[in-house]
Amino acid sequence: MTGAAAAIPDVGGRSPAPARWPDETLSEALAAAAATVVREQLPTGELPTYVRGGDGRLEYRRSPLLSSFVHDALAVFDPASEWMERELLDLLTPAVRRRLFPVAARMRRKLRAFLAWDEEAHGTWRLLGRGSGIGPDADVTACAACAVLQARAHGGELRWRRHVASLERLRRDADDEGVAEAANVVRFLALIGEDVEDDAERLLDRIAAGGLDEDSHRYTGWIARLYCATRAWGQGALPGRDELRATTLPGLLDRQEDDGSFGGPLDTALGLLCLVELDRPGPAASRAMAALAASRRAVAGGWPYQAAFTHGGGSCALSTTLAMAALARAAVDAAEGTA
Repeated sequence: MTGAAAAIPDVGGRSPAPARWPDETLSEALAAAAATVVREQLPTGELPTYVRGGDGRLEYRRSPLLSSFVHDALAVFDPASEWMERELLDLLTPAVRRRLFPVAARMRRKLRAFLAWDEEAHGTWRLLGRGSGIGPDADVTACAACAVLQARAHGGELRWRRHVASLERLRRDADDEGVAEAANVVRFLALIGEDVEDDAERLLDRIAAGGLDEDSHRYTGWIARLYCATRAWGQGALPGRDELRATTLPGLLDRQEDDGSFGGPLDTALGLLCLVELDRPGPAASRAMAALAASRRAVAGGWPYQAAFTHGGGSCALSTTLAMAALARAAVDAAEGTA
């Protein structure tokens, strides 16, 4: 894929106009975006979270939750991850591969080091970090535990058993676990080999009964909650994927706007990732890719801030890494569909 006019492949070889970058290739865009994320990572390894203050300006908050989402998104480009899209070896230029893959792997190692440092003695994490006034909860604990699970020096079964015990206690004491939060917990349990068939069935029932429409104390909207669910089914290989697709895909397609986006840049990235997980290549994915291409800030190299959580919280790094993952995975699907 070379030359200024190179295009992201049209998804599935279908008829709609392919998603094209105005002046660069997918390789160049991903490399520029990765450089912006590297600049945001703190020496501690954390990717900072920002909320809007009363004057409208962004204020820093420490939050392991956002760092765990960035860690997950960068797995697409990390050769050490089981979720790397290895077909990118054929889609990206050699020069970009030599820069992008080591950068992603190094950033993920630093993120895991930060998350391991932020873990409390009982194997839990708090939304605003260790020692904050807000207590630990199952959602943050499950997301962070999924990340540190991938560290070589993770500590083995003893450590993740401590996480399981903490999750059981936190879930028992909570009375407001939403669908997204439940999906994040089930994903972790599936990844450590727990029997989650009954959990997955209950989660499907909740989704079919309109659970994604319920107010969430954490995630901003329907698409963000669907992303957590599709990620759990994709990474955890949960049973009932066809049922999940039949239940959620019509609602996802209904939320796509005329320009191909699903709202802001973060929602569009999440919507495209949902389409990929639900095995929906075609016009909808192609249009979403075009919308993401159009929303990138060429000067800064990445995608702009959009709040990810109900009470605020997000970052350009979060929007950018999820957009990178979405475009890369959709491009792989497209290349496979046209092969």
